[in-house]
Amino acid sequence: MAIVTKFGVWDAEVSKFIKTVGEKNKLSENKAFEENLKKWFYDEGVRIFQRAQSALYTAYEQKSISESGSRPKISAGYMETQKNEGFKALLPEIIKKFAADQSSLAESITDDFNKFAKEAVENHLAFYAIQAEITTNLNMLLDKDSSVDRVTFIEEAFVSFKSSKPELAQEITDHLLFLNEFVAYMKKQVAPVTKPVSHNPSPTFKPVNSSPKEIRLVSEADASAVRQLGPVR
Repeated sequence: MAIVTKFGVWDAEVSKFIKTVGEKNKLSENKAFEENLKKWFYDEGVRIFQRAQSALYTAYEQKSISESGSRPKISAGYMETQKNEGFKALLPEIIKKFAADQSSLAESITDDFNKFAKEAVENHLAFYAIQAEITTNLNMLLDKDSSVDRVTFIEEAFVSFKSSKPELAQEITDHLLFLNEFVAYMKKQVAPVTKPVSHNPSPTFKPVNSSPKEIRLVSEADASAVRQLGPVR
């Protein structure tokens, strides 16, 4: 089941890559190759993409706090690096899932993927600049008050940029959709469920469908599953 409707600001590039690879494999024995790749991208692919970015940023923030006692200021260049990290994490998983023990297919997918990832990252540099500015402002605010509602702050900040940066309005809309859908997904992963009570009247609660890694990602900040959408903590 898809986690998101669109793959954020990179949806056009992702769709193009899926179609390109799908066309090359249309005549293969795997008739549903393109459909399966698309399903993978919008479900497992999203989680891998976000997890890789989160890991990079967590280390970066911890180093900043350790050295300066404050969260880091974020540059557009750092944002670009983070997106590259997210896309880089996808390739080996795609090969493992769709081209295991098929060297020629793996090589073809790798070539197409490298072109796609470069284009996807470089097509949205202006967007990374405002994302970096918003994140820096949020970090400065969090240093003063860690109880700030991160999701609300980010949404309001992006909406304000729609009027001042109309050329980025569509990217902002796509990002906010991605943000809201991913936050909703993450919240579901930690929704408590109650086991049926028999002779023991004490209900037992546990996270639903959460691996140790996903629990770690979710628990880092209450409603801020949004962290996985950018370097926001």
